[in-house]
Amino acid sequence: MTIPNLQVELPRSPGTVILPGGGTWLRRDSCALVLSSPQRVLTAATPEEVPLVLDQVESEQEAGRYVAGYLAYEAGAAFGLKVRASEASNSLPLAWFAVYQPHDAKTIPPETWQRLLKTRDLQSLIPSMEEAGLALNVTRDEYTEAIARVREYIAAGDTYQINYTVRGRFFLGQRPIGPAERPTDTGQRPMDPLDYFLALLGRQPVPYAAYLDLGEAQIISLSPEMFLRREGRVLESKPMKGTRPRGASHTEDVAFAYELAQLEKERAENLMIVDMVRNDLGRVCRAGSVHVPALYVLEPYRTVWQMVSTVTGEVNPRASLRDIIAAVFPGASITGAPKYHTMELIAELETERRGVYTGAIGLFQPGGDFTLSIAIRTIVHRKGHCLLGVGSGVVWDAVASAEFEETLTKASFAFAPSKRDEHTRQGTSTAIAHDSSHAPSDEPFHEPFYLFETLLLQGTDGATAAELGQTGLGHKLSPPLTRYLFLEDHLARMAASARDFGLSFDQDRALELLADHAARQQKPEVVRLVLGEDGSLELVPRPFSPPPESAILLVSPIRTDPDDLYLRHKTSRRGFYNREHRRAIDQGCFDALFINRLDRVTEGAITNIFARFGERWVTPPVSDGLLPGIWRAYFLKQTGAEEASLLLDDLLRADELVVGNSVRGAVRVSRLVVDPIKF
Repeated sequence: MTIPNLQVELPRSPGTVILPGGGTWLRRDSCALVLSSPQRVLTAATPEEVPLVLDQVESEQEAGRYVAGYLAYEAGAAFGLKVRASEASNSLPLAWFAVYQPHDAKTIPPETWQRLLKTRDLQSLIPSMEEAGLALNVTRDEYTEAIARVREYIAAGDTYQINYTVRGRFFLGQRPIGPAERPTDTGQRPMDPLDYFLALLGRQPVPYAAYLDLGEAQIISLSPEMFLRREGRVLESKPMKGTRPRGASHTEDVAFAYELAQLEKERAENLMIVDMVRNDLGRVCRAGSVHVPALYVLEPYRTVWQMVSTVTGEVNPRASLRDIIAAVFPGASITGAPKYHTMELIAELETERRGVYTGAIGLFQPGGDFTLSIAIRTIVHRKGHCLLGVGSGVVWDAVASAEFEETLTKASFAFAPSKRDEHTRQGTSTAIAHDSSHAPSDEPFHEPFYLFETLLLQGTDGATAAELGQTGLGHKLSPPLTRYLFLEDHLARMAASARDFGLSFDQDRALELLADHAARQQKPEVVRLVLGEDGSLELVPRPFSPPPESAILLVSPIRTDPDDLYLRHKTSRRGFYNREHRRAIDQGCFDALFINRLDRVTEGAITNIFARFGERWVTPPVSDGLLPGIWRAYFLKQTGAEEASLLLDDLLRADELVVGNSVRGAVRVSRLVVDPIKF
């Protein structure tokens, strides 16, 4: 792989595997991973061969090699589970794993990877659902009948929930000439599958994206769900169950997220899957070691909010890879409860094999650690023809029409928004959210929007900001203005944000307003400077209250999108931050702490965070999705801290935690509280 002129040339040969998940595959390394020129490929054509392939994978790990590939859903037959029989001789293997020497594993730094996605003009090549000619393998009536049968099984006590899925087919190229025609190769130029993968990923980054080139077919996965991870002795699973659409405005988006958090049906389904995962992990983990450190976390994706929980356990040292997979495969979130009998019902209800879809895609690292995703939002590509699977968890009170709409919503990840999508955005289950990966100026504002800066105005009896050396404008300012702490930095940040959003900012007018207010105010005060869309400026003062001696942080279950550029600016689009901050205060905490959907700590609702490990200070980088705080820059310089991604576990083992902002200064953290939203 070469990087001429800062451009990345990705390999396009059989055996290539690309795992760009922003650090989720390599856990602590934020680089994308590219594997090419495999030493050999391991496959299983029959269930009997699957355990032998897993033994070989484990042996290759022990020999210091990388292994990457997939297990199809039907590989569950190797462990005594019921699946549909093979229908076609040209179906893909039940297992496919490529083995790589360490020098065949190349990493791409996150900045270079993001440049690769943004410099290629691929977005326009993604077809809409209509253009691609998506055809499901069931009619709406057949779907409704299947849901009715599921409800009958539940009423009879055969199952509590069934994850019912369907298959969709489309062509990755020009639209067929006639609406009734099936896509064919004749006269159509298919889009390159790797370009398609990169285009989808550029529009909707997900933690467990993967591209596998099998030669005869390519696997394109935009999975957000982690199935199983092993780090040393620890096994971790993150089942995903519970969905709401993204909103067409920020206010609506916030409402949908909190609606998902309070829906008893969704929480009950999520808890049911969590219990199944606990039981599965308990079969290969040390007794008493299985725990649920996070419950009902909400993660944002381009079209939906997803509810996610985390289950961990300490693996029995005698458990082999074969034992571990036999205990947990396939994932509980894509079968139903109870798993074994429900899979028998799935084999009766569904009309086609699932294949790679709802199986697992994995990276096995030298030494024994591994990461497996649930292969949802996954497409199998063959010479322009694409096969995708999509489904939903069906319970007793399921409504067939709503489940069908949810299915279409989930399928929309593979397509560009169509005119139909634009007309059905407002409040419907097929709404397509604005793409947060676009620059801020690309998105029209559908609700009141403003920028703001929050400044500390010191009292007349205190030291001035200029005396403290914390502003560079002291020689230009009238005496009242010297009482504003970090004034130059605040004004510079507002000016930069105004340029990014195309707003007019009159700095001289801002200084005039601030000076007039300071001349009339003797006591310390917090002053918010607000810049409206029309260029208007307003001051909103409030009393100053001293910071506490120590702080308790409430870890928010609302995950953030690291690619949301609004997080880099102080704007009115902060509904989650405001609500979670109020919830933290109500529970006796100082601030709410946010983590992004890649499991990386970002910032508080009103603070930035630093962690000390011995003599080394660390703070999350802005690229993880956070505000470049004024106090953050000051504390960075003061401590010589480095910017590096932090996990929640890192905070728990840190020698010291400090949060702060330009109004409150630095506050030592005494405790972290992890708590789901309660209604």
